[in-house]
Amino acid sequence: MRPRHLIIITALILAAGFILASPVWAFSLEKGIVGNLECAESGNCSFCDFIYLFVILQKVILSLFGGLAIIMLIWGGQGIITAAGNQQKVAESKKLITSTLLGVVIILAAYFLIVILVGILTGTNPSDKSLFGKNWSNAFCTPSDSPAYCVGKADGSNCTVTISQGTGNGVCKNEACITGCQYEWGSSGYTCKDVSTCNPAIPYFTGLCPGPENIVCCI
Repeated sequence: MRPRHLIIITALILAAGFILASPVWAFSLEKGIVGNLECAESGNCSFCDFIYLFVILQKVILSLFGGLAIIMLIWGGQGIITAAGNQQKVAESKKLITSTLLGVVIILAAYFLIVILVGILTGTNPSDKSLFGKNWSNAFCTPSDSPAYCVGKADGSNCTVTISQGTGNGVCKNEACITGCQYEWGSSGYTCKDVSTCNPAIPYFTGLCPGPENIVCCI
């Protein structure tokens, strides 16, 4: 394999790793834009649902640009290495590197400018460094782990529930966020507890309680 081909393959692997390793890569192209909203099936989408979709999209786009920038920088670097003294190729490769770095600066500057504007509009101190790590949807809408999140939400809506064993996916019912265990089996006396304390004569359910795997839905 030629060194040039090896460099290109390495660039593609690094770019793919940069994109796929992103924890925000939860956007499915197959579902379409609106199809990625949790409210898509019910059709009861609110302004906050679209704000959340925008949060996902802007992170996905940043990941794509990051991966593309890695490819362009390595491509320009290998162009200089393999130019063999050809000044025209060296100049073209340097121009590619310069343009890529300029593009990265412009994108990051635009991103930080928007974040600062969001902070100003929502009353958050724009000089607060923690602002850049916050979820934008929280600036406009109630976070899913807030006790007030389920107020006005239909029963069965997804939320984030917190119990003594941990935090995880929950379900809204009567404007309160409860565990899937309470939602599905609460009327039958089931609760989230350590599997070792469950009644061995009665079946238990997994995947309905937040926390470690030993926390199950049982009597």
